[in-house]
Amino acid sequence: MSVDAPPRLSRARRGFSLIEVMIAGALLGLIGTGSLTAIQMAAQQAAQTRARTFAALESQTVIDRVMALDQLVSTAGALIANDTEMGTVFCSLLTAPDGPLDKLGGTTVGVCPELVVQNMKIPGSTLKRDVKIDAEPLGAVSGYIITVRVTGGQLPAPGYVETTTMVRR
Repeated sequence: MSVDAPPRLSRARRGFSLIEVMIAGALLGLIGTGSLTAIQMAAQQAAQTRARTFAALESQTVIDRVMALDQLVSTAGALIANDTEMGTVFCSLLTAPDGPLDKLGGTTVGVCPELVVQNMKIPGSTLKRDVKIDAEPLGAVSGYIITVRVTGGQLPAPGYVETTTMVRR
């Protein structure tokens, strides 16, 4: 009696070999790792973009407040004798306890014509802002330069957003 070899079809029905399973597992692992890395990088970029946008908006808000106050002082300028007095009034309004700089926990350094307020905590965030206002001659007219720097949080390198505006009087 002769023993016939099993037909080829029966070998295919037995399943996958160990090597095939290991290769499939390794490929799935690589694909999974790549996907998770891409998702993590996208989330980090989104957080940095949110922080950068928030910082830029916060900078512009401070600049708008200061410019609105300057407009108020300039409108009342008919009652003020000269630019020095106008600058003094402007400075005193800026440094008022509930003035436009919202000095919550900030440290004021210097007095007019240069004013620096440092480490103002921005409510509802881990960010801080520094505001610097320099009185400068801008060509034939006088004016000032407002610089707002927002630091902290998840801001990407260099770790801050800075906005500068020149205002002519």
